[in-house]
Amino acid sequence: MILVPLMAAVLMPPQAPVDAAALERGLSSVTVEELLAHASFLADDALGGRNTPSPGLEIAAAYLSTRLDALGLEPIGDDGTYYQRFPVSRTFLKDSGVVTTFAGPAGDGSLAHGEDIFLVRGWTAEMTVESGPVVYVGTGSGSRSFDAAKGAWALVMGGDGPNAFPQQRRARRAGALGVLVARSRGATEPEDLSGTRESLRSAREKGRISYGEVGRSSSTRKTVPVLRLSDGARDRLIGVLPMLEGQPVDGLRVSFHSGPTLIVERPANVVGLLRGSDPDLAREAIVFSAHMDHVGTRELDGQPEVWNGADDNASGTSALLEIAGAFAEAGAPARSVIILFVSGEEKGLWGSSWYVEHPLWPLEDTVCNINTDMVGRNAPNDLMITPSPRHGSFNTVAQAGFALGASEGFVIRHKGIKPNPGSDAYFGRSDHANFARKGIPVCFFFADIHEDYHGPHDTWEKLDLDKMRRVARLSFRLGWQVANDPKRPVLIE
Repeated sequence: MILVPLMAAVLMPPQAPVDAAALERGLSSVTVEELLAHASFLADDALGGRNTPSPGLEIAAAYLSTRLDALGLEPIGDDGTYYQRFPVSRTFLKDSGVVTTFAGPAGDGSLAHGEDIFLVRGWTAEMTVESGPVVYVGTGSGSRSFDAAKGAWALVMGGDGPNAFPQQRRARRAGALGVLVARSRGATEPEDLSGTRESLRSAREKGRISYGEVGRSSSTRKTVPVLRLSDGARDRLIGVLPMLEGQPVDGLRVSFHSGPTLIVERPANVVGLLRGSDPDLAREAIVFSAHMDHVGTRELDGQPEVWNGADDNASGTSALLEIAGAFAEAGAPARSVIILFVSGEEKGLWGSSWYVEHPLWPLEDTVCNINTDMVGRNAPNDLMITPSPRHGSFNTVAQAGFALGASEGFVIRHKGIKPNPGSDAYFGRSDHANFARKGIPVCFFFADIHEDYHGPHDTWEKLDLDKMRRVARLSFRLGWQVANDPKRPVLIE
């Protein structure tokens, strides 16, 4: 009963005066040829999958900024450029920075990282654990098994083995200093540390990247180190000492220090502005967005393999370049238009998060965000929008997007097609979500996932260029309507 008026509302977009000639100039400027040129460049192997950060991402940013400059859009980024850079921290494990010493009945000594011990959890944070006692907690599998180790190192033998995450979580909850993981003294199968060594090789060579200037060590949650012991290290620490679960290991104390290498890098968003033509409405702006990054390369049989990210999201990025060109060709609408290419989306919506926390246009004067992501695959006339009429963030921009779909031949849906969920399941998974959490109305155009999603076969040859052309035209139509409507977009209660 409730769905009938809701869906009827979707068919009634807000009305706004339309300069038909200007609209047609903009629409006509969107071409398959230009989309092909953009997408094939952005998804070329030479850009290495456009990871954040990477040289390939910098090449993509340079390409996009050059295009915005050619279109005559105003740079409003850092120091009068098209770039808005934000900090990310890359942390590398450093063997020499891990120092572990012990003292006890079996003697005193130190343990060499990478040979005797392996810091499998907690290596991204600089930390020091002063000398503390060791409490044997058995296999550590019970939810309360670490309680006796409050203020001490928890010694786990057997149990989860190399799967250190649950042990770290339980130890932190119990207030333990850290975790020492070892095989049982009676283990008969050969010791195999190859997986652990490979994991630490990646930590040394590739490191781990996080959002912000100081990496994961800035976390307010206490970091608990988890050290895996070789059989030899286990025997040096505890020898044949008797052990009772929940009791200290007689006289044994362990101290620890970790000092990883930290490098701060600054990938870029790319942003340009077309100022509005109306003396009053020009202070308000629409933000169009698309993420230009992907996930970089992966190793296959020891060889790097580029994950090109053609649909995800060279398709939406290329469409946004055409949208920018359409506005440049049509001329300035009443409101201002911001073209925003963000990076770090694949890492956790980093670039758009930085933008809304460090906006280049006042958020109170940002009337909506229209976002395009993965718009070049699947059935030619199939397109999704979120938020849907069932979503709490449904608004007049999304409402108009549903209504305008037919103008470009689309059947726009919000319901899922098995096995994929409906559009609202993706509401938090692209950059519009950061605008929505600031209370800004959003509309997300998305053509659903497919078998090549986040894989090496998402290549530009598979893109439906005509579909991308029509998505760009639809987005421009929607933006043109909103930009010229005297009424500001609002949420629909």
